[in-house]
Amino acid sequence: MTQSDPLLEPALMWMWNGRPSRRGIRRQLDAFLRNGIRAIYIHPMPADFRPHDFHGGMEVEYLSTQFFDWIAFAAEEVRRREMLLWLYDEGGWPSGVAGGRVVAEDPAFGAWTLTRRGGVVAARQECGFNYPDLLNPDATSCFIRHTHERYRQAVGHLFGTTIPGIFTDEPRLLGRVGTDTVPWSPRLPEAFEQDHGMPLDNVFEYLFETAPRHMPAQRRYLATVSRLIAESYYAPLRRWCNDHGLLFEGHHTGEDDFARHGVHFGDFLEQARHYDIPGIDAIWRQVFPGQSGGNYVSLAPSSAWIRGRRIALSESFAVYGAGLTLEQMRWVAAFQLVRGVNKFAFMAALFSVAGARRICTCHDIGPQDPRWLNFDLFVEFVRRAANFTLSGRPRPTVGVLYRMELVAPDRADVFTREHETFCDRILDGLNALMFLTPGDLKTSGVRALAVHHDAPLNEVEQRAIAAAQIDVLNPEADWHAARYSLLAPLDCPPGVRVLPLETEQGLNLLFFNQTEREVALEFHSEVEMSEFVLDDELTAAIHPPQRRNDRVALRLLPWQMRALVAGECPPPPWQPLDDPFPLEDDWTVRETERYVIGRTVRREPILQHPRSCDLTDYARAEPEFSGTLEYECHFDWRIGNDERVVLDLGRVHDAAALELNGIRVGRRAWRTYWFDATDALIDGANTLRVCVTNTLANQWLRTALRQRDNTRWPNPYRRRVQPFLEDSRRAGLLGPVTLRRYRSPT
Repeated sequence: MTQSDPLLEPALMWMWNGRPSRRGIRRQLDAFLRNGIRAIYIHPMPADFRPHDFHGGMEVEYLSTQFFDWIAFAAEEVRRREMLLWLYDEGGWPSGVAGGRVVAEDPAFGAWTLTRRGGVVAARQECGFNYPDLLNPDATSCFIRHTHERYRQAVGHLFGTTIPGIFTDEPRLLGRVGTDTVPWSPRLPEAFEQDHGMPLDNVFEYLFETAPRHMPAQRRYLATVSRLIAESYYAPLRRWCNDHGLLFEGHHTGEDDFARHGVHFGDFLEQARHYDIPGIDAIWRQVFPGQSGGNYVSLAPSSAWIRGRRIALSESFAVYGAGLTLEQMRWVAAFQLVRGVNKFAFMAALFSVAGARRICTCHDIGPQDPRWLNFDLFVEFVRRAANFTLSGRPRPTVGVLYRMELVAPDRADVFTREHETFCDRILDGLNALMFLTPGDLKTSGVRALAVHHDAPLNEVEQRAIAAAQIDVLNPEADWHAARYSLLAPLDCPPGVRVLPLETEQGLNLLFFNQTEREVALEFHSEVEMSEFVLDDELTAAIHPPQRRNDRVALRLLPWQMRALVAGECPPPPWQPLDDPFPLEDDWTVRETERYVIGRTVRREPILQHPRSCDLTDYARAEPEFSGTLEYECHFDWRIGNDERVVLDLGRVHDAAALELNGIRVGRRAWRTYWFDATDALIDGANTLRVCVTNTLANQWLRTALRQRDNTRWPNPYRRRVQPFLEDSRRAGLLGPVTLRRYRSPT
């Protein structure tokens, strides 16, 4: 295995939404570091950023001298703690605006649109917006002067060390091709004629309606738009970053909507090639258990792999709601990791949760949230899995032809569903996929090319495919993607995903079972394979990979991620000795602390006597409970010779810390809730305590709180996440709790 790469450190998006203070900065950085966070992004949230629906921004003017004084102080404190600080290049979003200073300096830098009204086509600047013209390199130069150069003056001595890079977030166009308002720039006519050998006037009439006969002209138009954005915005930013020892990273807007890439921003791969670290975001539950879709996350690693790079970024979780459990967060991270994403910026840690600031997106990753008690477990899992992805060279086996998709509005949703089904069929065959263009085919190393035939292959695509001499797969054909897998699987349970990593010893493999069912799979391997433990040593001991001849058998529990290393023999499995011993009776429970949402979010210790209980959902009796419960039971045990004893808590909502006879045994925040209790058991009477912490969902769903917030603080994010909270309205230890004896071969 490789050593931990600091660039892959899981990071928090630290939203500065209050008044910075020396004490507050130090206190929060210490809290981050204690919980395993070694990297942060400072995400400025100015007070004038959407003041009507995004409440409580910074009480310091964005890009002011005072703002950069606080940035310099924070950067020095980060350096002292040997952490990393990634810079965020905007106040709010989208990037390129410099808090309105770009257009304020020169109105000619403002964004343009081409409109059709009553049959008359006219270009105009949109004066009501402070968005810049991303196709104008002078506007980008202005943006760099107001942001990047100011950061260089304040903290440039830390560039390339404490500060590795700068993140740009969702730069966007105004207008959409196929509507009455189309993105425009005065630079377009000359650039279009240069690209396509015809005047732009020739295609004006085709830009405003998305019909099949108009699409060739619209694709040509968007190709020029995409080239100009890449040259005028992304390329200058990367040059500036690289010239000053920084990495350039970020993501577009709307990359999750394949059918509308053309109307959102253009060609993802054309623009993303300018990133040192390309990214996507998963902040709207585009990726979530039980929900279809999400394969767009492969765009970021595809962009990296095409250029021989290995790191791809995800901005995750911002609008998932306060009811999001650590188990769900782990599922979302694993879903992306197995597709090649390995750098994470978790949204968001709020500088202040006082008053309206506590609403934000109803999702705070910080000490005011119950999940914080066990957040370090999640961070360590992501760190280990992310670094495992660097243990070998990624080997995608099936390429998916990437086009700057532009689908008719009445076909877009159907296209998206078909596209996701298409990608899932490939992945169900234990393939790793990558998105690529015809020009990437020869160097990609893929075994087949999958083509979604929403539009016929053009001449360039046909020639490239013929030259690569590669199989072409399409949704209508009767094909079996499993035969393109490097693993030659005997059986491919749907929903299992794999990332193959080529090493000198063979293939290292990262598996993820994204389903709710346990699966067993068997695949080809010429070498022995052992487990690289990500977070669950007991599963590795009880169910290690088993090799028979040239086949490896592996068991994957629901939502489980496992990493296998080539060239090492696994230990023999632990052998069960007798029937499980249930702990069903004599349980007591007491509340030890509650989290209460009022003007702020408070954590309140509670002095309460234990009371007898059954192992059921505690929130049924206490529907507003968010906090920690302490369960206790007593049982007799007789210790056998040379045995290991595993304590299984069954179902838990949501994180559990276990103490046996006064000895801390461990913590778990997701399935399986298995603990090796051997060393803490005593012969005779034993006392078991389990502390269980849930989420803030039950507090956010308080009727009185909703009524007050609806009246005082309307917020589109709070309204959007409200339904998400319902799936987390649970609390406590549900069991069944059992003890199991095993014979360990060692």
